[in-house]
Amino acid sequence: MSNTFVRYTIHNVRIWGSENFHVTRKLQRDGPKVNVWRGIMCNRIIDPFFFNETSITANVYFDLLTEYVAPQLHDLPPTIIFQQDDAPPHWGLHVRGFLNETFPDRWIGRGGPIPLLKISRIEQRYGTSLI
Repeated sequence: MSNTFVRYTIHNVRIWGSENFHVTRKLQRDGPKVNVWRGIMCNRIIDPFFFNETSITANVYFDLLTEYVAPQLHDLPPTIIFQQDDAPPHWGLHVRGFLNETFPDRWIGRGGPIPLLKISRIEQRYGTSLI
C-alpha cells in the first residue's frame, strides 16, 4: 500500500499526491552558460561576441564597447543611434561616459540622453520611424 500525503494551502484546499511534498531536490545553480553580444542594424549585423567571463560587469562591457564594437562602427554615418537595455553593466559611469562621447545625444538606455521607453522622442528628434 502506498502512502498518500496531504498538503493544506492558505485557501484550505487539499492536494492529494503520491509524493511527499516535504522532500527537496538539489538543483544545480550557475551551471554552464554562454553570454553573447550581437549588434543588429538595418543594413548590417555585427558578428557575435562570446564572453569568456561567466559574469558581465561594467568593466567587461566597457572593454567590449571600446575594443570590439566601436572599431566596427567607425565608418557609419554620425546619425546612428545606439540602444541598450537597462542591464547593470550598462549603468557604469565609464560606460555611459564612453557612450556620451561616441554617440552624443544618440544613445538609448538608463542614464542616457534618450530613455529606453521613449521611442516617440526618437521619432520626433530624428524624424524617423523605428517601426
